[in-house]
Amino acid sequence: MKTELRKSFDYGFVLTDQELQRIYDKLVQQMNRVTNAFTIGYEVKFANEVVAERTTLQEVLLEDNSGIWMTRALTITLADQSPVKDAVQISLKFQASDIDSISYSVVGDDQDWVYLTGVKLEEGINEVKKVPLTKMARDVGTFGVPYAFITAPLMARIVASLGVPDYNFCWGRYVKVFERRKSIVNFIIFGVVVTIVLGIIIGIVANYISAKIGIGGGH
Repeated sequence: MKTELRKSFDYGFVLTDQELQRIYDKLVQQMNRVTNAFTIGYEVKFANEVVAERTTLQEVLLEDNSGIWMTRALTITLADQSPVKDAVQISLKFQASDIDSISYSVVGDDQDWVYLTGVKLEEGINEVKKVPLTKMARDVGTFGVPYAFITAPLMARIVASLGVPDYNFCWGRYVKVFERRKSIVNFIIFGVVVTIVLGIIIGIVANYISAKIGIGGGH
């Protein structure tokens, strides 16, 4: 009986070549549990809207990954070669999009295998997901954190102005670009946090001094 599992997420992600290899290994391991004959295909979409098919993971990782040839979406599909109508298939997609940035589907005739494959996929996704910085900065005020609502819009603008994306395919030439931008953003966020803490401390000290002066003036 055909069983299908589909899920999508709006996470940001940092997908490195090492993490992609780990996810690939999980996918292959799961397919090997139910079939000995399956194909693996890769579809890459670039910044210039060109879509290309690749036959190996190595070909994907050897892409230049910069400028108009920067990777903006990657889909990996593993499919059983069996002529059976409801063939076994796993598909995983990462894309630079605010909606459904990560999605997967699993199809098979063994519901336990489908469920377990979904668990394995989400283990891999959890290793690469991240909270989009610009969204986190805009939303942090809703949690009622003192002073956070004041700096949230500023932090969002700073991060956005630096052009640090929430969705990162970290291989090829992009690796150096990403590391440099991440270092700058971390430095700025650290500065903002230090400023907030100092502001709180100064406020406490000022209130204390004002209270002391007020008490002294009463005598």
